Amino acid sequence: MNPKPVNAEKAKKNAALKAVKHVKDGMIVGLGSGSTAAYAIEEIGKRMKDEKINVLGVPTSYQSFILAVKNGIPTTTLEEHPIIDLSIDGADQIDRNLNLIKGMGGALTREKIIASASSYNIIIADESKKTNILGSNGQPVPVEILPLALPLVDRNVRRMRGKPVLREGKGRSDRW
Repeated sequence: MNPKPVNAEKAKKNAALKAVKHVKDGMIVGLGSGSTAAYAIEEIGKRMKDEKINVLGVPTSYQSFILAVKNGIPTTTLEEHPIIDLSIDGADQIDRNLNLIKGMGGALTREKIIASASSYNIIIADESKKTNILGSNGQPVPVEILPLALPLVDRNVRRMRGKPVLREGKGRSDRW
């Protein structure tokens, strides 16, 4: 529906900077995945250095873990901190009722778990993510499944007139 803004990267960064203003000293913060969330992770690291705030991050993907380490954000786990104060993550598509599609980067289940454990969730997105109907403009709706369930999910998605496409992780180390 919406074309990419002329300066999409600037819009993504501005959205992330606004979200990070909600991060306070001593918080446990869910660190989302994707390019917009990456701006938030970088800004949290900058605030920790410049403002001397202490934050622990719970990454939603291996990539957000590496980015947190690179930016000086100590990481923790749900086992150590089962309640997260705030999570910041991006979206792939958002409709006018604020329903959204997430997980095109492949971290869908981890993102949902971290969001569920969070007292507050901030979803950051620029104008290009807005749509009238989720799944329009060729945007797939990701479903993360256990391998055992593949035949069942495939059959049920086809019954709903969906066209399932199996995507397997390639060349990434998501196990940690």
